[in-house]
Amino acid sequence: MVYNEKTELPVVSVIAITYNQDLNKLLKTLDSIVIQEGIPFEVIICDDGSEKTYEKELENYFSLKDFASYRLVFHEKNEGTVSNYYSGLEIARGEYSKLISPGDYLSERHTLERWVSFLKERNAVWAFSDVYYYNSRNEGTHYFRTPAMPQMIRPYLKRDQAECAWNYVALCDLANGAAMMGKTAVQMHFCKQIQEKGILYCEDDIYRLMMYEGIVGAYFPEPAICYEYGNGVSTSGSPEWRRRMDADDEKLIRMMSDKENLTDQQKKMVKAFIQCHQAGKVHKLFIRGKLLCWIRFHFFPRLAPVPE
Repeated sequence: MVYNEKTELPVVSVIAITYNQDLNKLLKTLDSIVIQEGIPFEVIICDDGSEKTYEKELENYFSLKDFASYRLVFHEKNEGTVSNYYSGLEIARGEYSKLISPGDYLSERHTLERWVSFLKERNAVWAFSDVYYYNSRNEGTHYFRTPAMPQMIRPYLKRDQAECAWNYVALCDLANGAAMMGKTAVQMHFCKQIQEKGILYCEDDIYRLMMYEGIVGAYFPEPAICYEYGNGVSTSGSPEWRRRMDADDEKLIRMMSDKENLTDQQKKMVKAFIQCHQAGKVHKLFIRGKLLCWIRFHFFPRLAPVPE
């Protein structure tokens, strides 16, 4: 591990997880982080056993940027994104942590400051933001007016915690995994739980588990993240990655089902989650709220913003 730090204790730890990454994408992601203003922060890069780690290139980058509050963690073998993220959380010094991947960017210079201010004002453990969806091709950068995540946003605006939890767990109306920030200690607690149950790739399952446990996320109504659409695990359409994510979902279902002293709400949520995960398309519509969510998504979708 390469270690550098400033004397000022960071409020936010931005954890970039990498595996056989494109160096240019990683550096552009770092560009959006090191320019952050108004709040102390650190950068932790955790590499999950890549063939090439770019250690010297990264050290040179931070030196040229005159940025000393960073750490580089290199794992000898690939163990999956959950373990990789957990290794960053373990050494994070910030009260809050933000996961980011190469190709994704913080949208403006005060993103971390505004996000943390929102979390503190709401006294929230974690919050998800809106997202700009983009794709870069030879002819330039294109932004997409794709359906936003989650679709059912009104319960968050009304602060209806029971409905938010139901929609997130039972209806799988999830936030974008790139759009999360939360308290480091709580993330680490839940990340360790899913790691111990063998969940390998769906690190954002920690938020679904939080919802299940009654730790409801808040909606930060700003496009805080630029998300590279079509190249990540969840949007690439790869059958192999779909299989891996389904396997992680099965483990999460067992994890939820095996918990002791479940409330009636939790029993209903996990039953609906199983039905949502395993049933055919028509049968899913009988889950409470699923038909409304389906109509909303197909006919009146909440669309992701695009830059003006």
